[in-house]
Amino acid sequence: MNWGFRTILTLAVALSAIPVSRAAVFYVDAVQGDDAYNGSVANFVSGLDGPKKTIHSAMQLLSAGDTLSIAKGTYLESIKVNQTQVWETSDTVLIKSLYMQASGGELVLQGSMLYVRDSLQMDVGLITVNSGFVFSTKEYA
Repeated sequence: MNWGFRTILTLAVALSAIPVSRAAVFYVDAVQGDDAYNGSVANFVSGLDGPKKTIHSAMQLLSAGDTLSIAKGTYLESIKVNQTQVWETSDTVLIKSLYMQASGGELVLQGSMLYVRDSLQMDVGLITVNSGFVFSTKEYA
């Protein structure tokens, strides 16, 4: 088969038009956020461009491979993880409870610290704690 320059160029142009899915980062901030915002940026910009207020609201936006960047704060939520997710924290994050559902994959924790106040329950799943990350189920004030 003789691949001419024109054929290769046409194929290259056609392939470049195929959309490439990239992992997204969504932001949560218990103090500065608002669940009406789109979660696309860490700090409010204008309109709907700002962080979500709750982890639960931001998790509704996640697809496989996306990252949830959680700002320092206390999140009085019971979180159910049912798909593979990456959570990044820049400082101490406190949540009420964490539940890995039977259908769910892996929760990857990276960054700083996550404390779970009331309960940690895992039916099936895996929590991966990256080097330097503190994960605790001890009570906190």
